[in-house]
Amino acid sequence: MKKTVLLIMILSLVFVIVACTGGDKDEDPTPTATPTPEVTQEPTEEPDPTEEPTPAPTRQPDPEVDGIIFHFFYDYDYGHEVLQDTQQVDTEWVEGKGLAISPVSDDPWVMITAIGPNDEEVNIMEYPVLKMRVLNQTPSNLFEAFVGRTTIITGDDLFQSTIEPNGTDFVDIIIDLAALKGEDFLAVNNGTLACVRLDIVNLTPWKDQIEEKAGDGTYMIYLDYFGFFKTVEDAQNWVPSHLSE
Repeated sequence: MKKTVLLIMILSLVFVIVACTGGDKDEDPTPTATPTPEVTQEPTEEPDPTEEPTPAPTRQPDPEVDGIIFHFFYDYDYGHEVLQDTQQVDTEWVEGKGLAISPVSDDPWVMITAIGPNDEEVNIMEYPVLKMRVLNQTPSNLFEAFVGRTTIITGDDLFQSTIEPNGTDFVDIIIDLAALKGEDFLAVNNGTLACVRLDIVNLTPWKDQIEEKAGDGTYMIYLDYFGFFKTVEDAQNWVPSHLSE
């Protein structure tokens, strides 16, 4: 009996010790480092490159010649600036061809002020040879134009020549006004022109067809340039810069 009581007392003491100590203690845990948040950088936008302003186009210098030239090949060419008036035509600039002239009836023309690109007067006593580069996509083979020796155009100012009809390529027309019309013709107003009226073609026989097809591009005339030269030889030999590039 005494042994039993003693055993119970020993066991009770053991339980008390265990309860007071709380049993085995775990080792202190290693502190967890607080993760450093990654800083996401916003992509830096590259500034738009500054576009250099497009320089204004300029015509390359033409070969030197003693003449007065009216260009239409480029949209900035001088000839467009002195296009004074029109009749029975629609006009626009067409790249690679120059001034496009679309007739809407049988008596089309464009009127050009006769002041050269250097503000010079056009005098046909000094420059009696007309040269024109033109593409004629009409059935007419009759070229015609008027040199306005006064401010009023009359039948006396008319001159005519031949031209290739229904053309597919530009052609040069060269007319020696002195040989064609005579010195008296040139001498009116001392040779100074007020304007040049370019009918380019006479379409009287095709009035109905022209009016029926007006504006649809069937009948077109393209003017590259025209100019006045001192001699036929000068006119024949001269080629503008855009044709030699």
